[in-house]
Amino acid sequence: MADGDFASSSLVSAYEEGEGSLQDLIQSFLAAKLLEATWTAQGAFIIFIPNVTSNCAKWKKHAGNNGERRYCAPEGMYIMNAYTKPQKEDDQDHGFKDGATGMDPGTVSSWGDFNIDIHDLIQSSASVYQSHGLGPSANMYDFVGFVKQYKSDPGSVYKQPSVFTIPVCELQSFNWKQSDQMGDDSPPCDCLNAQDKWGHKFMDVTTPDIQDWIKGKCS
Repeated sequence: MADGDFASSSLVSAYEEGEGSLQDLIQSFLAAKLLEATWTAQGAFIIFIPNVTSNCAKWKKHAGNNGERRYCAPEGMYIMNAYTKPQKEDDQDHGFKDGATGMDPGTVSSWGDFNIDIHDLIQSSASVYQSHGLGPSANMYDFVGFVKQYKSDPGSVYKQPSVFTIPVCELQSFNWKQSDQMGDDSPPCDCLNAQDKWGHKFMDVTTPDIQDWIKGKCS
């Protein structure tokens, strides 16, 4: 909520310009934040490799067979991953994974009939990372923009910056090796010191499990 927009006349005006249910609007936003909280709790994080553009669409490793966990942007490539600390040595449900539970595109799109696409989640997180980084301002929602986008094109509303804010770890440019070989014993060690252009650190905003994983293998 930025500058009181939730209660401002501009928000009301933005909604009244179109047609639809205010309840549907609120439910859509809450659904997005519930999904984000669920995935973040499961250790979801995004790897960003800057300047990777021409090869992005061909990338398969940790991006799903059809690239469902990959987002190709003008500034580089984003890949969705997840890590939760194993509870025992043979625990197959934890450790490094290509995505948190429920990140299959079909599951996501049908969840609650909100038609939330996994690419929208990555794009929204990537956009806010580029515009606000990992600091507190990344969570300042533009409710007026959300409402206007919902009224004009409900299907694209989840791509807006700050609707999703999954933590982003920026690797060194063209550092393919880390993203290709990530696993329980080989985390992306650039994340240990990774920060956005404003100096906010990835390790300050990610989960304790991911912090322990990276510090334990990379320190």
